[in-house]
Formats: sequence, C-alpha cells, structure tokens
Amino acid sequence: MKIALSLLLLISLGGKVLLLKKYAFCETEKDVLQVKGVDSNESAGMLTFFWKYRNTEPCDLTLTAPEDHMIVISIEDLVLSKYCTGILQISSNSSSVYLCQSYYPRYTMESNTFLFQDPNVTIKLTQSQVGATAFFNIVFTAVTKASCNSSTTYQCTNGFCINKKFSCDTHNNCFDYSDEFRNGTWCEKIQKEMGLSRDHLIIISFIVIPLFVLIVFFLASFCWKKYRRQYLMGHT
Repeated sequence: MKIALSLLLLISLGGKVLLLKKYAFCETEKDVLQVKGVDSNESAGMLTFFWKYRNTEPCDLTLTAPEDHMIVISIEDLVLSKYCTGILQISSNSSSVYLCQSYYPRYTMESNTFLFQDPNVTIKLTQSQVGATAFFNIVFTAVTKASCNSSTTYQCTNGFCINKKFSCDTHNNCFDYSDEFRNGTWCEKIQKEMGLSRDHLIIISFIVIPLFVLIVFFLASFCWKKYRRQYLMGHT
C-alpha cells in the first residue's frame, strides 16, 4: 500500500517543474526574507508549509523587495482547517487578502494570484484550533517596471519585468500568466503539465490497479491455504 501511495504522489508531482528556491515557512526564527531585484535569480521563490499545529501561536513572515519593485503572490496549493478556524492573511501597506478555505488548482493558470503594489508583503497564518493541520505552496516574485533592458530580464505583457530564468517555469510570475506563453500558446512545460493531468487516470489504471489485483491474489491464496489446512486437520 505504501508503494502505491508513493507512486501516486510521484504521478501527481510529475508535471510540476520546480526551479524555484524553496523556503520553509514558520520553521526558522527569521521573520523577514530579503527578496532580490529582477536581475537576480533570487527575485522569486516558493514558501512551503506543512504542519500540524501544537498550539495556536500565529506564524508570520515579511517579504522585502527593493524599493522600485512590487510583489506577486501566487497560491498554488492551500489547505486550511474547516469552518475558517485557520486564516491565511497576506497584506501590504496598501491592501490585504484574507483566505480561510482550501484551494486546489489543477494547473498553473488556475493558481490564485495577487499583485501587491508595495515592496513589503507580510504573510501570516493563524489557527484558533489546537492540533489543526495546514499546508500550502506559495510562489512569490519581485516585479518592476523600472528596468527591463538587461539581458537577464523578461518583459511581461502587462509591462512588468521578471528575471528571465522564471519564464516558462510553470509558475505565474508575471501576474498575468504571460511568462508561460510563447507565440500564442502555452509553454511546452505547461502543456506537459496539462497532458499529465489529463492522463492521470490512464497511468493509475496501468500501475495501481495491477498492484491492487496482485495484493488481492496473494491475500486470497493465503486465506485459501489457511482454510484448506484447517479443513484437512479437522477431517483426519
């Protein structure tokens, strides 16, 4: 059974291309993360979180980008406890977003994305229920309109600039998804991601079902041998 679950996990992650640097949310003593400008490949990253709360103390982290930058937040996975006992707050000086329901996008273009027109954005997770579980993957990207002439940058359709490394990486870094388009169609990696999602049932059929049948066969053989042995012992 563990093998089957591992295979399913690999299948579900198979379409995602994780080129971003990962940062563990709420697992260090740091409460500020310096996000570099668009000329750096550290101008974007992914915050990951999976934790079963032992208490109700909130966790928070502030993303700080250069002064002439804004920050795009793209929520790719979000699991919170029911009835809004867990709240994810994302805020800057000019705007705030409050989320208390789980969100499961199938593809990159379905990620829940926000643009904060400030260089400082705070992400805060609060739980009112001890022992509640929370999980998320949040992509953050520093964008700017100040400079897009460098050989290391990519200009989005909306006029923002991002680091060229994050173009066609299966993440919505531009805010308008234009970094995942080429010549009027989705980038090849996105097409593969969507193709894998459509073919999940076929893959599961060829891997999980035969494995399940094999397990059932061995269990049936074991039970039959045990029954036959008891039957023979009872008639001797």
